[in-house]
Amino acid sequence: MSILREIGLDENSPSEIVLATFDEGGVPNASAVGVWKNGSERVKLRLFAGSQTYRNVKDRKAGTINILSDSLFLIKRGLPEIFPVEGREIEFKNAGNVDAPYLAEADCVVEFEVVKISERIVKDRIGTSKMAEVIGSVENVDIRNENPRPFRRTDFYLIESAVLATRAIEARRNCRDDVFEDLIEELKFFKEKCGKIAAKSREMEAIIRISDYFKDIEAEDF
Repeated sequence: MSILREIGLDENSPSEIVLATFDEGGVPNASAVGVWKNGSERVKLRLFAGSQTYRNVKDRKAGTINILSDSLFLIKRGLPEIFPVEGREIEFKNAGNVDAPYLAEADCVVEFEVVKISERIVKDRIGTSKMAEVIGSVENVDIRNENPRPFRRTDFYLIESAVLATRAIEARRNCRDDVFEDLIEELKFFKEKCGKIAAKSREMEAIIRISDYFKDIEAEDF
């Protein structure tokens, strides 16, 4: 089994991690991004081409993927406008195999060097953005705490879908058709969100199975 799969990275579903890089002046930077497994010894990241993180990766040709169990720390790195870094909240250390820092509190650190960068224009509901897909060659994997597990948005979508399903089953038992229909609409929302980011993931397969169960129930009403 690939070491990347062992630490929870997947080809079909992005894992939420903290990417650590150096800027041109050697100042460390940390930001929350999604990462995919890309074969047995490579990783794939998608970054906004105008971000500091992307400029660092493009300039230094390296970075570290930091897997953490602290969800609040992860969220803060993704929303610096709302959660500005205070004092020495982040402790960085220098990676041993690539030109990048890593987080001292990371459960697992994956050091990589950039092998390919491709940019493209993306149009979606928030407008037009230039995105960059970065492919990195894994140079070292340091498992610092036993059984590291990166967060995935698909985990959240699946959990919420399961909660909605249990409530919908109970609402139907209690003949609350209005509540049942509202819950099914919420379930459709999470199915759509999961399908957009990880259509071939195990989590999506499970959500489809949940959704199909209620399709059968609705068909029985006719």
